[in-house]
Amino acid sequence: METKINNILYSDGLFLKYQYADFKHEELDILFNSHSVAKKTIDIFCPICKKESVFSPICETGNYVFEQTYKNSQLGNDNPFGLNNFKESKKHWLSNLNIIVREFECSREKSNSQHNFVVAFKFYDSHFVKIAQYPSVADLTNRHLSKYKKLDNDIFLELSKGQGLFSHSVGIGSFVYLRRIIENHIVKPELKKLISQEKITEEDLSKKDFKEKLNLLRGEISDFLVENKKIYSVLSKGIHELSEYECLIMYPIIEKCIEIILDEQIELKEKLKKKEQVAKQLNELQ
Repeated sequence: METKINNILYSDGLFLKYQYADFKHEELDILFNSHSVAKKTIDIFCPICKKESVFSPICETGNYVFEQTYKNSQLGNDNPFGLNNFKESKKHWLSNLNIIVREFECSREKSNSQHNFVVAFKFYDSHFVKIAQYPSVADLTNRHLSKYKKLDNDIFLELSKGQGLFSHSVGIGSFVYLRRIIENHIVKPELKKLISQEKITEEDLSKKDFKEKLNLLRGEISDFLVENKKIYSVLSKGIHELSEYECLIMYPIIEKCIEIILDEQIELKEKLKKKEQVAKQLNELQ
């Protein structure tokens, strides 16, 4: 339950649809009820502090966002989250609401609202949608992508652009950047090496499909990519066949796959560098 709620609050992109039927009453309570006894806190990166921090829900009635949220949503003092008969109606009671804005304050800077995390939801008959978030998904996650600069700065830029598009609900475009990473920065450079080393000709290589090309590079590129060729297939299908929404649903999983691939690429690069250093030292021994 914890992971599910955290993903909705700050990891998932905008405009994904969440069906009421997929949630327990207590999950909806934690997500939308500022008065909840659970007092849901979130552990995320604060772009202003530039450090990880604990964010706590703001529930003071003097807070503008809080007041406007409960006024506009018609929650008032009769808090429907406390009702036990919400299932009796064929129409979920949340569908009677319009928009709820949740605001969380950074424990490091409670007096400075610029550090606050804000997320807004809109409600429909059968589902709800996250319509806004600040800081964005990209703001919260891009910092951990910086480690890929040591592999290739262009890879970092492509991954950042993909993450940025995802955070703004551009699914197909985000897939394009992930596929470019595999094609242009992992596979093509190694295939060029095979040609330059005369291990295969360009003509023979052109006759092979992408899966066969990956097999040629076993041991030279990430094992995870070679063993999970479906990653590239999904990216290609997303660009040519899937809808924006389908790509948005799949993006977090595929991005994690790309990160595993890049982590293995870093390991291969460091291993190769270490081998070269040790070989040089051996040659210098008398």
